[in-house]
Amino acid sequence: MAASPNLSTTPLAHASDSRTVLLHQVSWGAIFAGATTALVAQVIFNMLGVGIGLSSVGMNAADNPAASTLSMSAGILFVASGIVASLIGGLLAGRLSGKPVAGAAGLHGLVSWAVTTLVVLYLLTSAVGGIVGGAFSGVTSTLGGAGSLVGGTVQTAAQAAAPSLSKITNPLDGIESTVRQQAAGQDPQAARDAAVAAVK
Repeated sequence: MAASPNLSTTPLAHASDSRTVLLHQVSWGAIFAGATTALVAQVIFNMLGVGIGLSSVGMNAADNPAASTLSMSAGILFVASGIVASLIGGLLAGRLSGKPVAGAAGLHGLVSWAVTTLVVLYLLTSAVGGIVGGAFSGVTSTLGGAGSLVGGTVQTAAQAAAPSLSKITNPLDGIESTVRQQAAGQDPQAARDAAVAAVK
């Protein structure tokens, strides 16, 4: 009779362990569904914010809000929409997890929020990297084009001026020929006076 209580408690212990394992399993489908819902909600909220922001800008510049007001409003809207979207995704992930324990459902919502945050950070950094890379490539191509334009302009100007420059004579040659003509057959003092007069 002592062996039967041990036999009857063993299946109960095994059933309790399997129930605990099933309660604490991670439902990745619920997490990805919550993250996807959060991302879509954030896109919708941001598009709504952009629409509201664009509607506040009019044709009359005096009626438009300042740029600092618009940028601060956009930042606040982006943060608020991210929080609300993460809340929606976390609630959905908790509901879809199928766990009756509130803590397990809350952990599914937390993991869904973490996945959403990682995806948003990846998208932001890749977008910023693309913008910065595009800006640098645009600057380098502009500078390269300007350099070739300047180099080509200088080369073209030099080629155009070369025939004119070859016709210019040395101004000292004219002075020397004038002095030689005036000093021919004269004494050295008269030659010096003629040279000074030609230089003046």
